[in-house]
Amino acid sequence: MKRAFSLLLALALLLTLAACGREEAPTEELPGEDWRTTGMVNDRGTIVQDGVETPVCVCIGSEWTTFYYDEAEQICFDSVTYPVEIPNAASDYWSISFDDVTGDGSSDIRLEFRQEDGTETVLVWYWEGEDCFQFQPDASYGPYASDSTQYLAAYVGLWEYVGQNFWIRIHEDGTWDILNSEETVLESGIATAGAAGVELGYEDSDDRLVLEYSPSGELLDPANGGVLRQVSAIVLRSAFENGDLMINCDVGGGPYELEDGVCFYAEGGDGYQTVPCLWQVTKQDDNVHDSLREIAFDAVCYIPAESIPYFEQDFQTVLSSELYDYYTGMWLTASSAYDDTERGENHYLHTVSWNGTDYEIEFFYSTQWEDTADGGRLFTKSYIVYVPEDYDGLIFAAEPQPATYDETDARLDLDRICPEASILAIDLIDPEHFLFFDLCA
Repeated sequence: MKRAFSLLLALALLLTLAACGREEAPTEELPGEDWRTTGMVNDRGTIVQDGVETPVCVCIGSEWTTFYYDEAEQICFDSVTYPVEIPNAASDYWSISFDDVTGDGSSDIRLEFRQEDGTETVLVWYWEGEDCFQFQPDASYGPYASDSTQYLAAYVGLWEYVGQNFWIRIHEDGTWDILNSEETVLESGIATAGAAGVELGYEDSDDRLVLEYSPSGELLDPANGGVLRQVSAIVLRSAFENGDLMINCDVGGGPYELEDGVCFYAEGGDGYQTVPCLWQVTKQDDNVHDSLREIAFDAVCYIPAESIPYFEQDFQTVLSSELYDYYTGMWLTASSAYDDTERGENHYLHTVSWNGTDYEIEFFYSTQWEDTADGGRLFTKSYIVYVPEDYDGLIFAAEPQPATYDETDARLDLDRICPEASILAIDLIDPEHFLFFDLCA
């Protein structure tokens, strides 16, 4: 497909659109009475070229717009040709501008059409000198802004929006649909393909989604930071799969080392530093009753004595661990606890929606710090979690600490800034370096 697309682009780049010289202008000149009274004139304006102002009458056709001298005798002054034929161009005509966009002292042309379906086409030509208006595809947009048919074949098919679990299907007739995992149409409209990518005009609004073609064969959505890949079928993928996040630790196994797992600092961030630590998760109970699964487990973090820095003043010890949903990536948000707490102080309830089903997840936890005989420190986070019997997506994550105090300080407010956000959408965390434990395995 990439080879075919490249050949199409190479051929397309040989084509240009210009209105050079006046010999090709469709004159259709009428002798006799003042032709301007015949109803042919759609608009009037003044074209400036090399400092000379020329009043013109604007006549809109389906394939071109012709400019006649604004005089009783019908004499063609110039014309511009559209990239493709515009059906009902005269009735869809909205406005024209002869403003000098490029700043060279001569008029440029901006034509605007508004179609009955609510879409908008804007065509732009710049004055290039030597009696030539040159069409500007990059400054133009809309369903008739390019000869889309020569490019469209490269985009026809199904495109997966990576990490979002929705898909865009572009049809051979130039229409497009946004689909969910059940193939329900969420949005639709008209696609305009070009050398640089494809533009999706929405059916019920003036909004447009611009997708840029990349050499790798993907479509890039720069406005939203997204990537689309062409696929053969709709396959629902979890957030962890989309983010290439692997379950890398076993419940009951370990302990597992987490690089930069703990940070220490004095007041105001003085002496900030990160050190490694060891994590281990052990189940205390796992049973089902009344269609609910109850999971009790301890997550234990050990900080070796040699990793604990010396401070001459009071200092803070910070480590991070959270629960996530494997399928949606939802952070099962809970406030951070850095001191000893009781289970009743930490009670949370979240609802995860996946593939048409809602799952209610309720959990409690307590925290406890203690010193070890070898001079280290031990942190224990004891959970009781209730999930539906048929739910199997509960993940415990031990998280590394940021490189700077400012980032750590910003993370203290995450439960307020982005509650229930996807693990793939939280800027201040680095899930590629997390320790992940599957609690439902």
